[in-house]
Amino acid sequence: YKTSNLDIMAPVFERLARENWVTFFHSGYFPTCQPALFAPLAQAFPSVPIILAHIGYRHWEDAAILARLFPNIYLETAGNSTPATINGSIRMAGADRVLFGTDSPYHEARYCIDKVRLLPDLTDEERDLVMGGNMARLLGMSN
Repeated sequence: YKTSNLDIMAPVFERLARENWVTFFHSGYFPTCQPALFAPLAQAFPSVPIILAHIGYRHWEDAAILARLFPNIYLETAGNSTPATINGSIRMAGADRVLFGTDSPYHEARYCIDKVRLLPDLTDEERDLVMGGNMARLLGMSN
């Protein structure tokens, strides 16, 4: 018998749902945290926001597809995300699904800010969503 992520995480997610909490996961590496592994949790607990850190690293396209398919999955930009992967994720999943992050102190905050701030084809509204508006909404700090 093989235990699934859903079997292991169901009690935690039940609590998260009851408390209206957000959850945050490292994502990206095979075999333990590639983005596709989060699909059963997202499907079973649609009221629990799931933030996938690092936009899934090299699996960023998988992460963006999940965020497009599951309204409770969000992508976070910390780590080695490049401007191209951040922009691609915004285009694939929508600016309302991407959250700014730095991974500080491992990455300089100014560099991380500039990766989003300097994207040439972002609207001001999209930039505002990524740089704090989405997180404020998830945490109930905005309308």
